[in-house]
Amino acid sequence: MQSLEQKISRIDLNLLTAFNVLYAEKNVSKAAEILYVTQPAMSKSLAKLRNLFDDPLFIRSRNEWITTAKADEIAKHTQTVMATVGKLLNTDSFIPHECEERFSISIPLLIGHAIATELFLGINQIAPKIVINEVAPKTNPFHAFESGAVDFAISTNDSAPENFNSTYIGHTDLAIFGRSEHPLAKAGKTNLESCLNYHFLDLLIDNDDNTNFVHPVDAVLKQRNLKRDIIFASNQLQTVIALLAKTDHLLVGPAKSFNDSDLQSSITPLFHFKSKPESQIGLFLIEHKRIEQSPAHQWMKQQLIQILTQVLI
Repeated sequence: MQSLEQKISRIDLNLLTAFNVLYAEKNVSKAAEILYVTQPAMSKSLAKLRNLFDDPLFIRSRNEWITTAKADEIAKHTQTVMATVGKLLNTDSFIPHECEERFSISIPLLIGHAIATELFLGINQIAPKIVINEVAPKTNPFHAFESGAVDFAISTNDSAPENFNSTYIGHTDLAIFGRSEHPLAKAGKTNLESCLNYHFLDLLIDNDDNTNFVHPVDAVLKQRNLKRDIIFASNQLQTVIALLAKTDHLLVGPAKSFNDSDLQSSITPLFHFKSKPESQIGLFLIEHKRIEQSPAHQWMKQQLIQILTQVLI
């Protein structure tokens, strides 16, 4: 029994082109004129098509051709195949509102909370057929890139293997958040040391490779010989936010994490780190080099950079 690949290897793309024109014109002479070939050459293509599909395809009746049921069925598929091939040959003519790509983006949870709504609404308005998958962040996302499970990753680390690109987006300020009724909020202006007297909540990052990962927030604190006391950690953002709003525990994240959020009334920044490089975290957009020549991916890349810059930088 022949494999699918063996069957497909018998098909000449020119034959599919000939079939489409013959099906539309139902006349060998007219089809030959359209494809700029001789009538004998077109008749030869028709003979090959009949042999390939084991069907007469076109039957002469009086002065016209009648298509067989099999020809009608084949036509439904060849038109789709030719349209797909046409898209492959004209990938430079990328049209956002016609794009039906699916993009998987690995986003740190708080950053995702800050940009996801604006990202989706902005993309959906320009390219309504695009599908976006928000993927949980990993300390090492590169295996997911290689398998095709991830197209882009927003990272605080610019180091990437040789076959990846890392694009610098900018540095974002950090803040410590607590509930609006937190004792530190009532006390007015506070300092970092006062915040560190409280327990902290944390958002987990998948570290399935057991890499020696240091959270960027802890790296900032370590420079000051300080450390947060984490009492609860989860990879569920809603759980962490619910605890943040109902307890005196605190959370560190990008200063603009809740700027456009419905949670502003219940969660407030208690302390802002100074806008200095040593107290900021860098944001980088990681992509595999295999998508460098994809207009759709490069368009999405620019949308991501634009929204990240607007919301967080």
